[in-house]
Amino acid sequence: MAIEYLTGLNAIVMKAIWNIEKRQGRVTIQDLVEEIKRNTGKEYHRNSVSTYLRRLEKKDFIETKKEGRRSFIYSKVDESDYHKVQFEQMKKVWFDDSWDEFSVALSDVVKQEENDKLRRLIDDLDDSAD
Repeated sequence: MAIEYLTGLNAIVMKAIWNIEKRQGRVTIQDLVEEIKRNTGKEYHRNSVSTYLRRLEKKDFIETKKEGRRSFIYSKVDESDYHKVQFEQMKKVWFDDSWDEFSVALSDVVKQEENDKLRRLIDDLDDSAD
């Protein structure tokens, strides 16, 4: 399955689903409406959120399961897998598919402390490959 790049409210809704799943496992539409409001400061009506859920379901990001009288939303795409797709897409579109250019741009926005942590992480990866 190819993971599609999400934009706009589709991305916001999906991120909210992943956040709720991390905290409590199962996601209801009400949980989602509240999470989106908490994350964006905007209040979206339940019907609007349902429209985005149908779109995410068509894109094969989520599935909805009826359990008793309630419906629950479950992600079908792992958040870390989605991150990889986003990074690849950014690299291809904005940096001519060059990891060097991507890394330079990233280092320009990363704080020195974070840069040092990243360097140690890369060094650790290099050491474990030996």
